[in-house]
Amino acid sequence: MSALEHLLTALPEKDRTVVKLSFVGTLSLRESTRLEEMLDHHRDLFAALETWERHTDLAVLPDDGDYGALELTGFARDTFAELAERARSTGEDATAASDALALLYRLAGGAL
Repeated sequence: MSALEHLLTALPEKDRTVVKLSFVGTLSLRESTRLEEMLDHHRDLFAALETWERHTDLAVLPDDGDYGALELTGFARDTFAELAERARSTGEDATAASDALALLYRLAGGAL
């Protein structure tokens, strides 16, 4: 991810440059949050910075570090565990569960 940040930072004439990105792979919640924050920062600098959805296949799955960083208790802990299980499945709600986990991670103040 630091390579992408370096590339975006190094591009000249950002206010006249359009960047279209595609991603393939798997990220942890922490990595996904960092990527979104980095892209949000650079969107303000470029004429356009977009993710090419049709060519993007990015899975967001929690790892042990994600869970431990949040220090969740009670209902929130149970919800995190249930969403993580669904996100790891191949069911039709796996993508929605990954999105919900990412939101829960950001709202709970997950550290980068």
